[in-house]
Amino acid sequence: MPSPDSIPIPDGFKLCSKGDQCVHPEGPILPATREYFYSRKRCNKTVLVTTCIECQRAYAKARRDTLSYKAYKKAYEQTAKYKAYAKAYEQKRGALRRQTPEYKAYDKAYQEKYKSSPKYQAYLKKYREEPERKKYVKNYKAKHPPSPEYLEKQCIYRRSPKGRLVASIAKHRHLARIKSLPDTFTAEDWVFALDYWGDCCAICGRPHGLWHSLALDHWIPLNSDDCPGTAAENILPLCHGIGGCNNSKGDHEPTEWVKGRLKKRAKDKLTEIENYFDVVRARKVK
Repeated sequence: MPSPDSIPIPDGFKLCSKGDQCVHPEGPILPATREYFYSRKRCNKTVLVTTCIECQRAYAKARRDTLSYKAYKKAYEQTAKYKAYAKAYEQKRGALRRQTPEYKAYDKAYQEKYKSSPKYQAYLKKYREEPERKKYVKNYKAKHPPSPEYLEKQCIYRRSPKGRLVASIAKHRHLARIKSLPDTFTAEDWVFALDYWGDCCAICGRPHGLWHSLALDHWIPLNSDDCPGTAAENILPLCHGIGGCNNSKGDHEPTEWVKGRLKKRAKDKLTEIENYFDVVRARKVK
């Protein structure tokens, strides 16, 4: 290896201590900047080290591949000090990551996808039918009866519009679970459906009024073999009351029922409903 004195070095440049063995693609003579050399403090001064960054990286990589280093690393990872540090680091890193909007959106989409999977539905059905769980719930309710104040608040809430909506959604989801079908429909999905159809019936366009209300309707009935369950891509707001669409539809096949109810307008209405379900599916993917 040539000595620094035998190689002419221009001003503003620095010779790597590896000389001809330097692995930097530009050679051993490099600009004397932090882009090519690490800096350290010595005697209250910041100076550049003698070996370039590329050579130090190559040395560190070769050292990590040695058996002695691997044995040292394995032994160090078994120490209590390292385990405590690794645990604290993962907890801090995980807590910070879970606070990001990207992770929250990912977690929400993952939970919805997992809860609608057949595997989760089968597990949930099996869990709810366990005798030990039923016994625990029964004993807990016997030991912790609700207070009169709570029962009064519960009664007022159930009579409110929000309470009736929550109860209706819970009822439809329960019906889907009985048949081992997905039950992912939420109040947010219902609000989106009402906004899309303008707070009117999706079939006849009748608004919510004194004699009619808007009810959740399974477009493909739960009794059908092709029913996707109580999910946003199978729920429509239909008017319920005297002569209402929800009362008339029942468990009829949707396409034939629309043709019989709307006659000439049936084709356009079916296309409009299918477009709505496409929007719902795209919304779920996001």
